[in-house]
Amino acid sequence: MSQPPLRIAIVGGGIAGLSAALGFVAAQKAGANISIKIYEGAPAFGEIGAGVSLGPNAQRALKLMGAGEALDRAAGEDLDDPGSWFDFHIAEASHAKAGEFICTSALRGHLFARLGLDLTTQIAKYSEWVAWRGLIPRKQFHEAMGPNARAKMMHCGTGRHILHFPVRSGELINIVAFVRDPEHLKLGHNTGPWTEERPHSEMLQDFASFTPECKALLQAIEKPSIWGIFALPPIHNIVDERCIIIGDAAFGGSGAGQAIEDALFISKFLSHDSVSSATPLERVSAINKALEAYALLRHPRGLDVQRTSKEAGLLYEFMGVNGEGSDMARLKEGLESRLVWIWEYDEEKVLQQELAKL
Repeated sequence: MSQPPLRIAIVGGGIAGLSAALGFVAAQKAGANISIKIYEGAPAFGEIGAGVSLGPNAQRALKLMGAGEALDRAAGEDLDDPGSWFDFHIAEASHAKAGEFICTSALRGHLFARLGLDLTTQIAKYSEWVAWRGLIPRKQFHEAMGPNARAKMMHCGTGRHILHFPVRSGELINIVAFVRDPEHLKLGHNTGPWTEERPHSEMLQDFASFTPECKALLQAIEKPSIWGIFALPPIHNIVDERCIIIGDAAFGGSGAGQAIEDALFISKFLSHDSVSSATPLERVSAINKALEAYALLRHPRGLDVQRTSKEAGLLYEFMGVNGEGSDMARLKEGLESRLVWIWEYDEEKVLQQELAKL
């Protein structure tokens, strides 16, 4: 007699939620005894005028979930070489010399209470950063930056930096321009993450010290939008016997790459035969074992990525962590020590080791 499937509900259809669904569907096609439902409050999926960059670790995770061909099509010729991610450029004239309930976002407050987390302290707080965002055709990018300009580049300045990279098979260039806001002048009356269109003049004033090429790049954005960046304090628990929090719901500020990694591991753990095909009497114990293994593996890494992501942001903007300032040699060393260990994470090897224990 066949066992009933393990029923999995995914709450939130963002990057973490849909990546987890991708992993579960791949497992389902391979014969895993699971069923999946996604709950999302938005009436439809659509573009929001922004893109995300994926490091080599996130790219490998997507491939391990069966999305390799789709990733190659979307990335086109710009798919990352693991040995090179972004080039860095000093853009300021003053520096010119150098059955389970997986929560991904929605209902996070209810899940936090269930996990015994203090809702008065586990509140997303303004990071004192905002991001200007926009997408432009590749032709306009080269008109602004020059015919031989690299599509993937970080332009660094004091208290601000511009990141751009190709999306949609290289047809468009995604632009994200970060600005520090320590006096909360950009925040206004907002109390949580927000986005709104704002005039070019404000954005250009924020980057008045940058090169003419960088300012031309920003001017090319048809309707620039500003995004308030909020971050969660470190979280001390991400699972109980029925619920898991993944992605930004758990480690706000750690980015899309960690959300995709979380999705890979939770989909592999819960679809493992020892869990999904366990008898009803054995299943609770099997689920608890899988979730405990997941938390022991992912919680420390998520916290480390959350911390080092903030430190990397300070380095990009010459604000330093250990007095690096605009010293490019020290910046390179500081960024490598904080980012390479993330990008070189061997998901496949770790999965093999962990799944063998279930």
